[in-house]
Order: sequence, then structure tokens, then C-alpha cells
Amino acid sequence: MFNKITANILRMLPPVKGVDIERIPQLLSKVYAHIVGLKTKYEVGILEFEAEEIDDDYRTLSELAFTLELYLESGKFGEKQNAIAYVAAMSHKLMSKLKPMQPEAFDADAIPSDVAAMLMFIIGGYLADAEELANNIKRHEGESDVGWQLKTSIALLANGKLKELLEIQEVRLEVADLELYAQELLWKQLTVGIKALANKLLGREGEDWQQYVRNVIQLAAFKDEATGYRFDFVGVSRLAHLLLLAMNVLEHHSLLMVVRPYLTTSNHYELILHKIEQRPYLWQNHINAIEQDFLKDGVSSVITFPTGAGKSTLLELKLLQHVAVGGRAVYLVPTHALEHQVKGHMEHLLQTEEYKEISLGREFTTEEEDDELVKVMTPERCSTLLALKPSVFEGVTLVVMDEFHIIGEEGHRSLGAMYCLVSLLSIVPDADFVLSSAMVENGKEMSDWIADVTRRTCLNLSMAWKPTSQLQGCVVYPLDRCRELGQLAFQDKQNRGKRKSPSSNLKKRLTVTPYCLFSLQNTWESDKMADYYLTPVLDHDVTIGVNNNWKLIGNRNQVAKELAKKFAALRMKTIVFVENPTQANSLVKQLDGEISLQSHSEKLQSKIRSIYEELGNANCTYIKDEMGAVPHHSLLLPEERHVIEDLFRCKHDIMVATATLAQGVNLPVDVVLIAGEDRYDVDKDSRGLMDAHEILNAAGRAGRAGFRSQGAAILVSNSVIGFQNNKLTDAWFALKSNIFSKGDNCLTVKDPFERLIKETEESREQKLVLMKLNLAGENERRILSK
Repeated sequence: MFNKITANILRMLPPVKGVDIERIPQLLSKVYAHIVGLKTKYEVGILEFEAEEIDDDYRTLSELAFTLELYLESGKFGEKQNAIAYVAAMSHKLMSKLKPMQPEAFDADAIPSDVAAMLMFIIGGYLADAEELANNIKRHEGESDVGWQLKTSIALLANGKLKELLEIQEVRLEVADLELYAQELLWKQLTVGIKALANKLLGREGEDWQQYVRNVIQLAAFKDEATGYRFDFVGVSRLAHLLLLAMNVLEHHSLLMVVRPYLTTSNHYELILHKIEQRPYLWQNHINAIEQDFLKDGVSSVITFPTGAGKSTLLELKLLQHVAVGGRAVYLVPTHALEHQVKGHMEHLLQTEEYKEISLGREFTTEEEDDELVKVMTPERCSTLLALKPSVFEGVTLVVMDEFHIIGEEGHRSLGAMYCLVSLLSIVPDADFVLSSAMVENGKEMSDWIADVTRRTCLNLSMAWKPTSQLQGCVVYPLDRCRELGQLAFQDKQNRGKRKSPSSNLKKRLTVTPYCLFSLQNTWESDKMADYYLTPVLDHDVTIGVNNNWKLIGNRNQVAKELAKKFAALRMKTIVFVENPTQANSLVKQLDGEISLQSHSEKLQSKIRSIYEELGNANCTYIKDEMGAVPHHSLLLPEERHVIEDLFRCKHDIMVATATLAQGVNLPVDVVLIAGEDRYDVDKDSRGLMDAHEILNAAGRAGRAGFRSQGAAILVSNSVIGFQNNKLTDAWFALKSNIFSKGDNCLTVKDPFERLIKETEESREQKLVLMKLNLAGENERRILSK
């Protein structure tokens, strides 16, 4: 569940009685897997037989959390502070998932557990987890206005809403009790200190925030020497200590503080301040990259951070650096869905007074504006413009290729993308190049190549850390039941004689209870069953399938549909990945008949009506007035896709999608269900195993920083995987070896031109690329030399 860097951080803890520190990552992963399994049972109320296991988990987490909090407050483990804070916070978070708690209020002796967890996540350096908690903060029924204002201020600081924080109006104190008055006065001082830090993070002049917090720590323990009267506000003191640590971390992660040495113009400063209003903090991997001169003019980079590790933030900062000094950028993306998303982000990023009229154009336009600051397009469109209108690339000082692993994939798109990249290396040789992908294994080789071609520095940024954690598992079935079903299929084959297909009666009888086997490690490297966790994922049987050879098959789409219905009933956002648009549309239609249909908001209804009018009527679009689930695939028109993405973000809990969505589109979900690990290959006219990076890229949609910092990805194999007494059938080991043992960086990018030159028989796609090279005329030799 935890990446290797986070797992190593977790193992840095000092000793905790009754806890094996070496297995802390597996312990926390097991609890989350348990939660995912149990969540599927809450609805039907059959938790009684699991109550003892819940209590055991809760007791362990509670002991872990409070022991570590004492370690943190003691100040004796400074070098392990980050690990202590993060595990304590994660324990609190998992406790709340096991046993949902009512909102708590500040009082003299205690602080709410969600506030404590929020601050400890910050201290641990996991700002995205803190942001997620901040977005869900709630007021206790009897909480005072001053206490609620302080809680709100901490939440706004954690999720980076600094302007909103500074707009909070001061609350008047109207308390008769002297001690309560003093307590609330101290809370007010902490709020003032938080606002002072917010001012500093926004680049404004302000008072010393630390002085406010230190004063509260000093005043929280009071003793009158004359009378001997003494009182201690333990809760206030504890809160102030946590705040002091957390606010120091936020200052270290301040976007403005980190990029200040690279601010070259007033326009740049204005753009950075605008970016700060959207997200004022950087993660540690961002800081590490910037400290290596990522933002320096003349420095290119190859970024292979894992999925969800914030690559987009670095790309945006690099882009702002170039735009601020009058440069222009080309931003290459593999799909039109991602093109639309990036254009929206870029327009919002550049909406300052200087650039307020900016427009980045739309998809499928016939004209290209020469004066666009940022040109967002697919490699195919870029190649066309390079041939027909190369003048649009004049003044380009930055080239970004997002999801650049496409140049290493099989098929014609790799040739087109590589042609586009080497053409740009030839046409704008003085530009900085940034290649970004979570899937690439040989990032160092790629960065060396870019450095060699450009004759300038190219960084290899490959830090494996990311702020989210993800369970990965696959559906398995009891082996005894699988054998019974196999025997039924054999008997049916005997009974059918010369008939070529299994009977309908057999197909109805193939029912079995699905389980999920989750890995407790980030990759499936271990062969020890202690590093895996088995849990039921449905409270009823599902029907698996049988092929025309009477061999049992997984019936992947239907099983995935049943899982999606269960998770959606628990309000867990779920994406089901299927093979093609036909399957996606079919599954959506089935779900519409099996779950509650939902109407759309007035704003979206208006957009849908426009689509109806444009296409003729409601039968000509994939969007209906009421829907249970929504589709996402390559047959959608741009406006249809935009509406469907909005529907999923705001309203619907199930999306059925094809691989077009896996290419970096940001739709945060709790659960990803991948229906099958094989697909039909048009070129080979046969079915074959999908590449590991395709499956892992889809899995990466589960969990997203700031929204859902934990997620689960579950593969529903088309093979029937059986388990019994800690043993598994061969199909599981094939998945382990070919896919899940690899992790994100699983694709070795090779030069597709080299493959083209070596192959003797030219395909249609190869002829197309060679034709483009011929069109280049005198540039042919120069392009190939890259």
C-alpha cells in the first residue's frame, strides 16, 4: 500500500510496546484492507461476527496513536519526528474509518482528534492527507464561536485557502467564567498567529506568527507565586505545541519561499502569487527538484515521479517561468480528454491582470493562433502543424511532453510521437524540454539522450515518494467451489454431446462468493501470505462464466458491475475500466436498470439540451436526462465528454470507462475496478495480455492527493483464480510476475525509429512516418540525427 520511501519512513519509529516496527507498513495496510472489506457489509448489517477483529484493530491503532503523540510532545526524537507524526495521524484516520466519530470540540484538556491528526500529517510532511481532513471538518453542537473559528482557521490553513482565512472576522468574547474567558482568549491568540503566517505565505508584510504561538505556550501554564494558585490549560498547550511544529513545516513548504530565488520579473511574481492562491504549498519532492535548479533557464528534465506525485505542479511552475519572461510553450498530451483538462488548468493558471484575455483555443480547431502563449495539443496535431505551418513555433522556449511513455509503446502512435519530439528538438533547439511520465523505467537514459541532443543540462527526477497510498488486489474465489463448478461444466459437456456450446442451465448455476486478495506492500514482491490480506468483498454470490470449450472464465464485466454497485451504494466513487466503448455503453445501460437513476443540475441540464439540439435529439447522444452511471470513451464528442466528467465529479458514483481515461485525466475516486488483464490486438488479430504500464496507469486513478489520499485498485481477472489454505492457482502468480510486481516505473522506452529502420517490411504507419520525413526535405538528416 505504501511506496518504498514512505514504508522506510514508517520503519524509523522508536519502539512501541506490542508493535513490530518492521511491519508497521503491513499493519496499517491490513487495517485499511479490512476497512474496504467491511465497508461492503455495513449496508446489510452483518458486522457482528467481525466485531472482535474491529476491536482488535481499533485497540492497536489507539495504543499506537497515543504512544506516538507522547513521543512527539516529548521532543526527544527530533530525527524521527516526521515518522512519529505521520503514523500517529494515520492511526487516528483509520480509527475514524473503523468507528465513525461525532465532531469534537476544543476544551481546556483536549483537542479534537481530527484536528490533531490534521496537524500531525503536516508535521509528517504529508500535506495532502491534512488537506483531505481539513475539507471534512465539522462543528461540534455545543462548540463556542471562538473554538469553531480556531478550528476553521486551522482547516483553511491546512488546505491552503489563505485569502479565505484572512477574511474571517474576529469573534467577540462574551464569557462570564474567568477561566473559560482566559482559555478562549488563548484560542484567539492562536487564530491571530495563524493569520500572521497566512500573510507571510502570501508575500505580505505582517507580524511574527511564532511569537503569538510561543506566548500561548507560556501562558497556558499559570502560577501565582503570592497565592500559590495554579492552573494548566493542557489542551491549549498541546494544541499550541502541535501548531508550532506544523506551521514551521508549512513555512518550509511555502511555494513563495522556495521559488523566490527564481523570480525574475514583476510579471513572474504576479503569476506566482496567483498560483499561491490556488495552492500555496509544495511537497518535498517538488522542493528537491527545484533545489536541483529545475526552474533555471537552460535546464531540461525527465520526470518519472509515480502517479499522483505532483508532476503537474512542477510542469506549471516551469511554464510560468518561461511565460513570465516573454517565452512561449508547447504542451504535448496523448489524448483529447487530457488536452481539454490541461487547457482549462493553463487558462486558470494564467488569469492574472497581465494575461487576463488569454485563450488557448479548443479541440479540433482548423486555425492555430500564432500568438498563443501556451499551445496544448496532441503529438499528431503538432506534427501536422510542423509540416504545414512551422511559423507557429517561433519564439517557443519550452516543450513539455506529458505521458511521454507513448513513444515507447507498441503501434503507430509511438512513431508519430517520436517524430514530433525529434522535430521539435531540431526546430527549437534552444528550448528547454521537459518529459513527464510515471510509467518509465529508464528515465536516466532518456535524460542523458536529451542532454546529448541539446548540449545542455537535463535532470533525471525519479524520486519514488508520493503523498497517497493505494491498495492493490485481485478477485479470487474459494477453490473447493471452483472445482465443483468445473465438475458441473464437465458433466454439461458430456450431456451436450455434439452441441458446440454450454447449456443455459449450466450458466445459471455457476455462482460463487468473490473475495479480494490485497497486497499489504506497494508491489507484489513477497511470496509470504503474511504480506497479503484476504477479505470478502460482497455479501452475495456472483455468476462467473464458461467459454465454448466448457472452461470456467471470470465473467469480468459482470463481476465488476456487481462490485461497482456495492461500492457506489456506500458512496464510494468508483471507475470500472472495460475493454472498448461497446462494453462501456452496455454496462452503463445495465447499471441504469439496476441502480437508482439521478437527474442533473439545472446548469448541466442546459448544456445537455444544447447537445440534444446540436445532434438532433436525445437518441443521438450518450447522455440521458436521468442516469445511474456514466460512460467515458473515445466515441464521445468533446462536449459530451466534458458534461459526463462534470456529472461524475458532482453527482454520480459510477463511471464505466475505457483506457482513454487512464492517460492522466484527473477524476479522483475511492475504487478502481479493472475488468480483465487482456484485450483484443487489432494488429495481431488475437487476444493478448495488456502491458503492465497500461493496467498500473489505470489503477493509478484510485486515490488522489487532497481528495482521497487512500484508494483501492481491484483487478477482476478473466481467469478464475482459486484459493485454499494459503495457496493460490497459477493464474494469480502470472499476474504477480507480469504486472503487479513491477510498480509504476515498469516501461523501458526504446527508440521506435530504431525499430522502424530494422524492420524489413513497412507497415502503413511506418510509410506515413517516412513520408513525413521526406516532406521535411533538407531537414531529414538533421531530424534523424536527433
